[in-house]
Amino acid sequence: MSFLSAVFDLKTLLNQPGCPVCKIYDRAAWRYVESLHWENINDPATRQTFLAAWGYCPAHTRLVAQVEQAMFNDWLGTNILYESLSLYVRQELARVLEHLPRLERPRGRLVRFLRRLRTPRRSPASPPACPICTTAESSARNALAGLLEALEHQAEDWQPLYRESDGLCLRHLRLALTLAETYPQAVRFVLQTRLARLDAQIAAMGEYIRKHAWEYRNEPMSEAEQRAWQENLAFFSGYAPSDLLHRKPG
Repeated sequence: MSFLSAVFDLKTLLNQPGCPVCKIYDRAAWRYVESLHWENINDPATRQTFLAAWGYCPAHTRLVAQVEQAMFNDWLGTNILYESLSLYVRQELARVLEHLPRLERPRGRLVRFLRRLRTPRRSPASPPACPICTTAESSARNALAGLLEALEHQAEDWQPLYRESDGLCLRHLRLALTLAETYPQAVRFVLQTRLARLDAQIAAMGEYIRKHAWEYRNEPMSEAEQRAWQENLAFFSGYAPSDLLHRKPG
């Protein structure tokens, strides 16, 4: 087993529903936020990165609150962090508002003014990426490389495991394509596996659609035809197929 595949315990993840690399991404994001709440809420470097990015992306903003609730059933750290962000953003927006009366038409002058907000104490026009996304994406890339290395050099052990798994989602399959020169046989294998699954899903979804037509409504629906949409959406989203079903709140 390769070092990277061992580190990320990829064999275990291949036995679970959903894209294994997405799971690594989610684990890394959760660990980042746990560390944030344990010891980094008031860390100057962490705070500077957070403010420079104008906060975390929407999904990881929610994760910050959810993880703190799971850890402490409290939101003190979340309040501290987002109070500082609110003050920072308020300062930036107030500065823009102050300059608006001085700006004349055409609108290009406002655009040029906003582009000049690039000094170290000012937020850039295009803030850096969400720090949690960046950290989690790095872990996901390493895990993907570990999986492809195992499929390339230990195909006899790893290819059967991969065939039985849900495989890579579209996002991570596209990322795998960029590593084709390093892992040509592995990338060929995951592509062939996905094409075969897409063919089966397309056929099953076509039958699902056909059997909803009035003249074929009495034909029985196979389990594969009923599940094909879940497996297909799992490929496009990275979620486990069962996670795509609606569960009524409460």
